[in-house]
This record gives sequence, structure tokens and C-alpha cells, in this order.
Amino acid sequence: MKTLPWILVALLAIGCLFLYFRQQKAMPADVQPDTIIRIDTVRDTVPVLYKVRIVRIDTVYMRVVTSKNDTVKDSVLVELPITQKEYKTKEYQAWVSGYRPNLDSVYTFIPTTTIYVKQKVKRWGVGLQAGYGYPSGLYVGIGVSYNLWQW
Repeated sequence: MKTLPWILVALLAIGCLFLYFRQQKAMPADVQPDTIIRIDTVRDTVPVLYKVRIVRIDTVYMRVVTSKNDTVKDSVLVELPITQKEYKTKEYQAWVSGYRPNLDSVYTFIPTTTIYVKQKVKRWGVGLQAGYGYPSGLYVGIGVSYNLWQW
């Protein structure tokens, strides 16, 4: 009768080691996925210049002023190059056109997908049981169990 508790301890230790080293399945059939899509806004304050090209050259009349009180109304033709600048990274691509254009900042909207996997709870099981019974004393055996709480 003194060896029975040690046998129970050995069986419990073997069972714990078996559960510890058991491999988990990648995606069981009783999994219920829940998908949430969130859009993150990323502000890029230093845009990366990718390409510059001259689109056209505009000719405009500009007034010539020599002093504040100038009464002479004269104008001269000035050629202004209209350039197009392209800013490009992995997250965005932006174009800016005009006379000496400059891009100050870029906002990009990157969708993020999060998938939560909720595994179905298994309540019923078969396993080794040990306990104490009222009329006969100690009980050791195999039985069917229903789990009320899991941790």
C-alpha cells in the first residue's frame, strides 16, 4: 500500500512530460478566425527625391522696378522652367509640378490586417483519475471528465 502513491506520482509525471513535449498542430479544424483591418497614417517629413524633369518652359512678362517711386512702366519677357519632381519610396509615390516646386510632407495610409484566432474550447475528455470516494476510500482509474474552467 506504500508504493501506490509513488506509482500515482510517476504516472502523473509521465503524463505531464507527455503533454509538455507534445507538438501543437498548425491550424486545427475547430478554429474560428476573426479579422480586423486598421489603417495606419504615417507622416513622412523628409520626402525622398526620386526624379526631376523639365516639363515645359513658360514665357511671362514681369514688371521691371528700379526704385519705389518708379513711374516707368516697363516689362521684360522671362522664361520660367516648369519642372516636375517625383518623390518615391516603398510606401508612397508623389508628383509635384510648377516653378521651383517643393514637397513639404507626405501622408501615407497603410492598411494593417490583424487576424485573431480563437480556438474552440474542448470540454470533454478521457483521462487518469485519482481521488477519494466516500464509502470505499481511495479511487484510482480511468474516467470521462467535463472541464468547467480552463487555464
